[in-house]
Amino acid sequence: MSFTLYKKTISATGTTIENEPIIKSDGAGDVMQWLSNNEASNITISEDGSNNLDLVVSAGNVGIGVTPTELFHVNETNTDVEEGVVVRLSTTAGGALKFGVTDKSVDATTWFAQTGSAESFIIRTGGANNRLTIDGSTGMTTITPTGNVKSLYLSGATATTDMAFRVVADSLTSGKVAEFYSNATSGDTRDIVKITNDHSSASGATCLRVRNDSTGPSILVDGGGIVETNGVLRSNLLSNSGFDVWSNSTLVSATTGAAPALEDAGDLVNAGTANSGTAWTGATGATPPTGWTATGPGTFTIDGSSGSGAEPGLLIVHNGTNNNPYLTRSFTTVVGKLYKLQFRAVKTDANIEVGIGTSIGTSNYEKIESTNTSWDDYSSVFEATTTSTFVYVASITSTSGQYARYDSFMLHEVTPGCVAADTVGPDGWLKISTMDVWRQHNDGGTNTKDGSFYSLKTTTGAVFSYILQHLGADSTDGPYVQKFAGRTITVGCWGKTDTANHLRLRTWDDVTGTTFSSYHTGGGAWEWLELTATISASATAVGVLAIFFDTSGTDAYISQPMLVFGSAIGEGNYSRPSGEIVVCESNFNIVADSTPAAADDVTLNLEALSNGKIPKGAKAVEMMGYVTNSSITSGHGIRLMTSASADNGVFMYPVVDNVVQTGNGLIPCDANGDIYQSVTEAGATLSAYSAFISTVHLR
Repeated sequence: MSFTLYKKTISATGTTIENEPIIKSDGAGDVMQWLSNNEASNITISEDGSNNLDLVVSAGNVGIGVTPTELFHVNETNTDVEEGVVVRLSTTAGGALKFGVTDKSVDATTWFAQTGSAESFIIRTGGANNRLTIDGSTGMTTITPTGNVKSLYLSGATATTDMAFRVVADSLTSGKVAEFYSNATSGDTRDIVKITNDHSSASGATCLRVRNDSTGPSILVDGGGIVETNGVLRSNLLSNSGFDVWSNSTLVSATTGAAPALEDAGDLVNAGTANSGTAWTGATGATPPTGWTATGPGTFTIDGSSGSGAEPGLLIVHNGTNNNPYLTRSFTTVVGKLYKLQFRAVKTDANIEVGIGTSIGTSNYEKIESTNTSWDDYSSVFEATTTSTFVYVASITSTSGQYARYDSFMLHEVTPGCVAADTVGPDGWLKISTMDVWRQHNDGGTNTKDGSFYSLKTTTGAVFSYILQHLGADSTDGPYVQKFAGRTITVGCWGKTDTANHLRLRTWDDVTGTTFSSYHTGGGAWEWLELTATISASATAVGVLAIFFDTSGTDAYISQPMLVFGSAIGEGNYSRPSGEIVVCESNFNIVADSTPAAADDVTLNLEALSNGKIPKGAKAVEMMGYVTNSSITSGHGIRLMTSASADNGVFMYPVVDNVVQTGNGLIPCDANGDIYQSVTEAGATLSAYSAFISTVHLR
């Protein structure tokens, strides 16, 4: 069908008859067209190849229910309702599609969604209604940007007393309210989540508040720990929390926890089939005793009447051919651990010599020499630096038939412990007299907890045993009590035991009473125990931390104890003060009544010389020493310092013959926690040399 346009007026007169004209298309193309007066714009109805009709407005606006003021304008026309829906397509501001609600009583429109320039989409409303609701029981709302741009940006939030962002998820069972996840492989420094209060005047703002109205953990950190820049998350108020310093201790067998004894479970000399403790066997003529090698040939005789007190003893005799006959033996040792060699010996007519070293016949750990013609006890404590340690036992003589006697050899791995029936423990700690405690050397996470080199091993001798931190004060000391009165404290530690209902924590004050933590499960693994309590403001006696062990005859291990002000610590957040100083409860010597020679310039292994009272890697020690010189030379004596080239330390240079010269001060340690001894006196005139430690500085 086609029409020809004639510019003539059409008019009708008479009766109007209502009818609906039907115009049928004759195929693809324009069906009908209306032109403006100047023919600059038109409304066209056309048909496409699929017989679909299209309406095209070449210029102007389209309105539904309203005289349009925009390209596309829809208004709710129902006069029975107070508000109507408004949709507008605007040509202003770069083009915008607007959705709104019209208040018909005042003829004002509130826009709740619109797009503007730069491809933005804005949701805006002046009412309290939801601005955007995404509903559906399946699927998810996904934002997938392209390029290096922000995926979601909430900018210019005008909330003052309300929230700029909130998520409510009241139907959760095993799900999460939110998850921030990144699997990016880049090693660049970045923050996965960052919260910034960026104005110095906002002093009342808290960057992150976590509230938990139930009993689960408020914050659980799984790996990495929590670090606060230029400080620690919580200041640990405990002293010697790494169980490093043991000035009250004696050496005990690391196997038995008791003083080393001949042929006990920890005696390495008597391990397996070899023995040389109370019963030497196998020695006859040139054949050495069982377990030993005749590296320096001689004659070896078991002597049942040696007089050692632990007969039989062993004679090492010059065979008429080989001078200085000696036996050797190797032992498997662990690098870094302490060992103690003990034996008895007497010179008959050959001198006594025993060496400990890292290869056969060497004595780089120590050489013990004696000409004592009476039976005496000898010992040496050393730190193993290799996995094999060698001991040689010699009779020093060049005369046929001469010999020295030896007996009661034993070698143990040792560690400092407090096992007497008293209350002393590692410095800063007290124990009940029925409990034994000793230091556990690092074993890679089995009986020590990663994060500390040492742990504390405990063995109970009665029920309800304990070890507690006294913080250098009595529980009723006024300043000590007031430090905690009215304050919330949290204590925690790692514990390990295979006995249920055995290990737990306790706090106490004389008003509130006792508060206990839950028990370690007894599952045999390391578990974190934590307890929060508020000390009464009117307390006159306080016990901030006691670790309780409720069954008798049971072992347990403790690591990384903490005491903080506040209501949480959290596992993995152990800290101790950097540069902690431990004032020793008992002074102890590292050198005792020695007669040093000019050749005795040597590094002093403080851990070994102190029998483990000083830990590995100490930062510095405070000491006092003294020495005498029978023939003084100005500037000669003994100097203790960091290293051979250091320009520091403590000087002990006698100025009057046979008059004691003292020295004291702080000596920084080397990287291993050792110091260096320099003897500047060329003659063998020094004597009565001793050195005592009073304070240990930790790293």
